[in-house]
Amino acid sequence: MKLKISIVFLFVLLIWAIPYCCGGENVDIDVELSDSRSLESNGKGLRIYLPREVQVNDDSIELVSVGIIRGDKALVSKAGSIGLGKFVITGQQIIIDRMTILSRMASAGINSREVIFTGTEKVKVRRDEEVISGERFSEVARSFLMTQIDTASVVQINLIGKQKDWILPKGTGEVKLVPKMNRYSTKSKAKVWVSVMQEGTKIGGYEVAFNLKYKCRKAVALVDIRAGIMISSDNVKIVTEEASLPESSDWSAPYGLVAKRDIRKGDTVHTNSVDPVEPTIIIKRKQMVVVKIEMPGLTVSSLGEALSDGKVGEYIKVRMGMNRNARQIVAQVKPDGIVVPVY
Repeated sequence: MKLKISIVFLFVLLIWAIPYCCGGENVDIDVELSDSRSLESNGKGLRIYLPREVQVNDDSIELVSVGIIRGDKALVSKAGSIGLGKFVITGQQIIIDRMTILSRMASAGINSREVIFTGTEKVKVRRDEEVISGERFSEVARSFLMTQIDTASVVQINLIGKQKDWILPKGTGEVKLVPKMNRYSTKSKAKVWVSVMQEGTKIGGYEVAFNLKYKCRKAVALVDIRAGIMISSDNVKIVTEEASLPESSDWSAPYGLVAKRDIRKGDTVHTNSVDPVEPTIIIKRKQMVVVKIEMPGLTVSSLGEALSDGKVGEYIKVRMGMNRNARQIVAQVKPDGIVVPVY
């Protein structure tokens, strides 16, 4: 009698402990035991194990590629060919749960009572594909851009946004990334188009954009500069800064120029705020000047009367002779005070 009581106690204890031995999952012990005995006794029915995640090679998903099927051979063959969905885009993931599988099996004429599931409740299905990372597109674009810009003046190349991974079906052949400059690139924003070439055929691509920063010089006032004061290293310094546009090819320090208006300390001395030094008048009206003509192997000089004031580089009228009716010519004033006729 004591032996029977002990056996019953151990059996109850075993039934209570099984759920904890199974990782805490809710397990219907009566169903598992009765169905397992039924499968073993009559050889009919199916047991399907579902993993958490699987990869498949084809676009179409069949039950045999998702789970491990055991049981009656005829049912296993029939159930294994049941379709569970199809991939329509690259990188797609499809979640299949037990109810979906039972519904498809019922459509195929398999009674759900003949099916026992083990494993997870849902399985994530992915297609086995090749992935070109978004970082790879950025690297290719950046390396190409470095060959297209003046790296001496560009101090920063900052990527704008991130590219998504490019996913290709497994075994698609040789794939190359081919970069080229986008025609809508600007000095401050460079755009590179990276094409995906599959065995010589373009199948798509990404546009990769970068913000560019340049090293530029500028003149800054060290003190307040009043209009008419000449710019020099005493009142202006040259500093280097980062800018969105490259430095002008004809930029030069404004030393030797004159302020057109007042410039406050710390302000940038722009080209439109200074002017060249006004040349002085070196020829006065009615002044006698030397008119000089130079030709290869021959120099001719004559006197004339300036009919207007003249600065270096300016053109003035000169009367050749003292007679008021004498011939008048146009001549250019030279730094040494002579004038040269203009023909």
